[in-house]
Amino acid sequence: MTFIRKILTTFSFLLLINTVNIFTAPLQNVPQTITQPDGTTFHCFASGDEFYNYLHCENGYTIIQNHETGFYVYADKVSDELVPTNLIFGKDNPQTLGLQKHLTIPHEKYLE
Repeated sequence: MTFIRKILTTFSFLLLINTVNIFTAPLQNVPQTITQPDGTTFHCFASGDEFYNYLHCENGYTIIQNHETGFYVYADKVSDELVPTNLIFGKDNPQTLGLQKHLTIPHEKYLE
């Protein structure tokens, strides 16, 4: 009887895991509206899942908020960290700094 119970328990656990995975599908390019501290609004996109998501422009450059100024700016990556640049989203061109597109945190940090 314990062998059958182990099989049923294992089957139930696997069924639960598969059910949870159904609801964790990542979303991509969900339209967002950003309001800058000066009142101007711009459109961008959000991508990711419930564990990690990020903003980006239509050209693929990552956008983060500079907590010192409050402005949403283009991100750069330094030592596996996303850091704000001085390039304000909606006003400046991220190509002027030669920024990489699609910057995200490392997979190891995502797993944390």
